[in-house]
Amino acid sequence: MEAIVQDAQGLFNLETSVIVRRGAHSNVSCSVQNSLLIQKKEFTIQIADAFLPGTSPWKRAFFGALVGLPLLLALLLTLALYFFQKQRRSQEKLKEQAEKDKGRLTTELGESGPWVVCLKGE
Repeated sequence: MEAIVQDAQGLFNLETSVIVRRGAHSNVSCSVQNSLLIQKKEFTIQIADAFLPGTSPWKRAFFGALVGLPLLLALLLTLALYFFQKQRRSQEKLKEQAEKDKGRLTTELGESGPWVVCLKGE
């Protein structure tokens, strides 16, 4: 945006803006040239990098979370599924062992002779 205004004394006021990004040249020059009087005035200012806008640390944190959270959730889901399967296999093995023990005990009790069960009445 540029605005040129002539005041009551015939002098011109010029107002303009420049956007300087980080990594660009930090020297900004301004020159005014009067073609009738063949005069030129120029000045240069130097802008330190500390004053130039950079990438916001919040933006980096947001993108890191955007990538990191799904990966973390996938890892947790994989671990949960692994431990649930391990627990299910362990329970199946315990059931199989219980069935074997039950069969073995039934066989041992059957071979040791007849068992008499007495029920007492009142």
